[in-house]
Amino acid sequence: MESKKSVSNVLENISDKDNVTKELVALLKERGPIVLAENLASLMVDNAIIKEKLLFIEPIIKTPLINAVSENRQLSKDVILTADMALTVHDGFYNLEYDNKGIPYRWTGANGGMFCAYLRLDRSSEKVLVLSVLPVGHLFDNGMDSIICYIDGKQVKTSVEKESDSVKFIINLPPTTTENLTRVEFETPLWRPKELDPESSDGRELGVAFVSLKTL
Repeated sequence: MESKKSVSNVLENISDKDNVTKELVALLKERGPIVLAENLASLMVDNAIIKEKLLFIEPIIKTPLINAVSENRQLSKDVILTADMALTVHDGFYNLEYDNKGIPYRWTGANGGMFCAYLRLDRSSEKVLVLSVLPVGHLFDNGMDSIICYIDGKQVKTSVEKESDSVKFIINLPPTTTENLTRVEFETPLWRPKELDPESSDGRELGVAFVSLKTL
C-alpha cells in the first residue's frame, strides 16, 4: 500500500510529460519493473487523473499490465491474453510449459490462489469473456466449480463448459460507460502434486493450467 501511495503522489504532483517519464524511470530503478507495473495498472483503475497522464507518455516498461496502458491507447473491442505472453509470478503465473500436443500453458498459483489480468476493453456494450484451461490437474476432477471470478473487485457468476481438450469458464461483462482498465481476477483452490502423487517431486502450489483469456 505504501508503494502504491508513493507512486500516486509522484504522478499527481507533476504535469509536464517529460517529467512524468523521468519520474517513472526513477521509480522503475528503485522498485523494479514488476512492482511498478502493478502499481501503475492498479492506479489506472482507481485514479482518472493518473490514467490521463499515463496515456500520453511513451512506454518504458514492457509487461502485459502496462502494455494495456501504453501500447493500446484506445479501448479495444476484443482482447486476448495467452499463456505464451510474458505473464509474471506477480500476476499469479508460473513459467511457460507445453503439453504433449504442443499447446502452451502456465500453471497458476504462483502468487497464492489468485491470478489476474488488466484489460483495456471497450465495454460500451455487453461482452463475454472466456477463460480456457487444460483439463488436467487435481482441480479438473475435484474443484472446477469452486473457481471464483471477480470483475473490478466484484464477484460475478461464471458458467463452466467441459470439452475433451479444454475447460472453458464463461463470464458475462455488463456494459459500462467508464473507460478504466477492467481488472479480471480468478480465485482457485491450491494443491501440490507431490502430496497427491508419491512419485512426484513437484512441491509447487498449483491452481489451473491457464491457456487463454479472450472475448467472444
